[in-house]
Amino acid sequence: VTMPQVVFDAYRSQIKTANLLFLASRYWEDSKNLAKIVDGGFIKHVETVCGKSIGMDIPFELLAQFVLTAVGSLKAEYEAEKRQPVRPELAKMKPALDIAIRTGMFHTMMTDRQQRPSHTHTTSTRTPVANTANSK
Repeated sequence: VTMPQVVFDAYRSQIKTANLLFLASRYWEDSKNLAKIVDGGFIKHVETVCGKSIGMDIPFELLAQFVLTAVGSLKAEYEAEKRQPVRPELAKMKPALDIAIRTGMFHTMMTDRQQRPSHTHTTSTRTPVANTANSK
């Protein structure tokens, strides 16, 4: 089927946009599920402070307000934790660590020796044996 280049470009643009919208929807659902598992109370706290519920169809101004509120809350929590020399409770950190491990966001710290395999090459003391069946 032949069609003008302008029509083909318009169809291609529409399909690309539709695929991006499907991906955005999937990422939104995945992030909502991950937020519930990692720290569901944090999102609820930010929604309470902002007075609105966060959703995929909120105006950009409200999304910016959510982001600024969340960043401010995280900064305040960080500053409060810096003042306290107490280590975090393992029970509080374990769910987030488990999620990070399952989603691949966790990388173990390894020493240089563990990261780099030794490149010592040993020469074989065996001599190659000719295939006598093909040489006859």
